[in-house]
Amino acid sequence: MTTQTMLGVLAVEEISIYDHEYRTDMPARTMYQPVGVPLRNDGIFRHWMLRGETYRLEHDGTGWRVHNDLFGDHEYRLVDAQDAQYVSRFLLSGGELFLAAGSIYEIRTVEPMGPWALYTS
Repeated sequence: MTTQTMLGVLAVEEISIYDHEYRTDMPARTMYQPVGVPLRNDGIFRHWMLRGETYRLEHDGTGWRVHNDLFGDHEYRLVDAQDAQYVSRFLLSGGELFLAAGSIYEIRTVEPMGPWALYTS
């Protein structure tokens, strides 16, 4: 399922990951996260979005789970960067948006090199 309605452009943080420091055959890549919203699993993943990928968000009664094919069977949840507690909000270019339980959301780029946006069906 692909969500169709764009709710807004996400405020994101980015970082360059230099894999070539460990493997000479790997180029540097840029990873992103919504401002102040890392993921939690066994640890905290501060930059977790890659261009070309779509991230699906669903509420399971406890918090917002994030799904992506690259994550495999791991369960990741949106948390606050300061205290690692579950969150249900994003900063958008036009303000703040609170996610509504029962809705399904996706995060993806507007175009291949465009800004990151939040979508719903």
